[in-house]
Amino acid sequence: MLFCLFSQEGRLHQRKPKVVQQQQLKKGLEVAIRNKIEEEVTHRASTKLHKRLSIVKGAEVKPTPSKGNNHPNHPPASTSQ
Repeated sequence: MLFCLFSQEGRLHQRKPKVVQQQQLKKGLEVAIRNKIEEEVTHRASTKLHKRLSIVKGAEVKPTPSKGNNHPNHPPASTSQ
């Protein structure tokens, strides 16, 4: 299995299978470590509390087409004085 990528000159190059396998292994390990840490933290916190904890994922913020800066952390400046 060969994966292709473009060089700066625009020519097509192939990645070596060993490099691809190493990258996939690294990504898999990072995900597994993150999940294990999350599981341990949840377990430790739930043993200290009476109620059971559940992990809640945050809602995604969708950008709305409008004028100016519409970032949730930076409210628009008021024009009235």
